[in-house]
Amino acid sequence: MLRGDYLVSYLIRCCVNPVYYEPTMIDMNTNRPRQLIGRGPAGCSRRLAAWFACVLSAAATIGAPAARACNVPVFRYALERWPADAYRVVIFRRGPLSGADRKTVQKLVKSSWDAEEDSSAQPAQPAAGAATTPKTPVANYFVIEVDLAGKKVHERAKEMWKAQKTQTLPWMVVQYPLRRPGGARTLWAGALDAKVADNLADSPKRREIARKLLAGDTAVWVLLESGKAKADKAAEKVLTKQFKEIQDAMQKPFEELVGAGSDPTDPDSANDPEVNPNLKLRFSLIRVSKKDPAERMFVKMLMRSEEDLESEYASSVMAFPIFGRGRALFALVGKGINAGNIQEACVFLLGACSCRVKAMNPGTDLVMAVDWQANLMKEYVRDVEVPALPGPIGSVLTTQPAGGATTRPAPAGAGATTKPAKPAQPKTDR
Repeated sequence: MLRGDYLVSYLIRCCVNPVYYEPTMIDMNTNRPRQLIGRGPAGCSRRLAAWFACVLSAAATIGAPAARACNVPVFRYALERWPADAYRVVIFRRGPLSGADRKTVQKLVKSSWDAEEDSSAQPAQPAAGAATTPKTPVANYFVIEVDLAGKKVHERAKEMWKAQKTQTLPWMVVQYPLRRPGGARTLWAGALDAKVADNLADSPKRREIARKLLAGDTAVWVLLESGKAKADKAAEKVLTKQFKEIQDAMQKPFEELVGAGSDPTDPDSANDPEVNPNLKLRFSLIRVSKKDPAERMFVKMLMRSEEDLESEYASSVMAFPIFGRGRALFALVGKGINAGNIQEACVFLLGACSCRVKAMNPGTDLVMAVDWQANLMKEYVRDVEVPALPGPIGSVLTTQPAGGATTRPAPAGAGATTKPAKPAQPKTDR
């Protein structure tokens, strides 16, 4: 059975002497992280050491509430304050594109952050009385076109094209965000393909993950099936069992952490249940088949988020905790999907966020077409009754004559004048 005091002591032991390691995967034979450079006193990898160095305050938070520096749990801080990192989609061509290829590129641009920038630069003005069309969410990537026949081709673009070792054009390269460890690795490369373009920005499973995260789930665990029914079922059983034990064991420390954020002058007081009713301790599970054509690019994002997943463990069952705005924390593989590793990930997500700089936290953002900010604003914006100002000034400002006019104080020696109130101007996010 999972115990809260065990988790606290484990956090402390891992953080007493954090050392640096290369990113690792869980070895299926030993059930432990595979060592590439070194190992610390608690036997954790660089990945885990980095987590615990960031969440040392989680142990202090549970043991000494008065010493809290930030009361927002990691999973919630990431959802509210870590915008998704941008992928790069590079289109290599020589001269103008054909009609079909141009339509594919235009569709990619329309679903990307490029479209959002264009719309913000020239906002459309709807006709009076016309119905407004809901804004279509765009995905976190940019599109860059490189004309190899052009006179000025950037040296980095030349190097990238040379590394493709192909003469096929047009050619598309999708790269992970630059901020991730190891730089911008390639997610996908191949001839420009309309089906790949359609599948890049969105998919049914990613929409389901976004709905659950916005509904308040701490994390959504993606179980990437191996295709072996017995192994997949066993992994699912371990995960669901651990979710229940963690929720039972951590509920009280979690409530203490959340309950501390009630100061209206504190920017970290988003934990106030009145302001943030969806702050919950809840883990959910989604199964994804590696052979599902609708999830082709989503599967690749997960499989290539770490260097050796696809090359060494392609046939194994995997589990990825997704949190924040679609951020995959790491992968558990095969027998590495065990109680200890699941607990480590969950405790990190539930701990107080001591390392607020996103780039210093573990994880890889996924491409997701979600307007996170707009959905979060629905949760926070509340109608608040403003109290009347005391004294004669307050009585003047709050007087409302018939017809909606606002009474203003009259100049000396003159009668009171009545001036119509100006219509309220709509507020925008920009």
